[in-house]
Amino acid sequence: MDMVDEFRKTCDMRLFALNPDRSCPHSIHVLIAATVIALCEEVGLTAPKWANDTKALEQPWFVSGVESLKASALLESPYAFRSKNIFVHKNFLARA
Repeated sequence: MDMVDEFRKTCDMRLFALNPDRSCPHSIHVLIAATVIALCEEVGLTAPKWANDTKALEQPWFVSGVESLKASALLESPYAFRSKNIFVHKNFLARA
């Protein structure tokens, strides 16, 4: 989450200039892309091409992994995540 904190502090798009390492699991790559898109939307910037071009997961991924939280994740998940077939809660990017 250091990337989230650093971007919110600086709005420096260079943090997102490079496509993440393809050796990471595909689901993580898509999660990073969705996170980058959501952060850019927060501040009215256009997300980098690699993030927008990242294909959605074939199967829905409920990040919490808790069955009883799936319904709320479906309702709360920001569009940047839903569009990638990833379901999180509205506070997913919240920081203390």
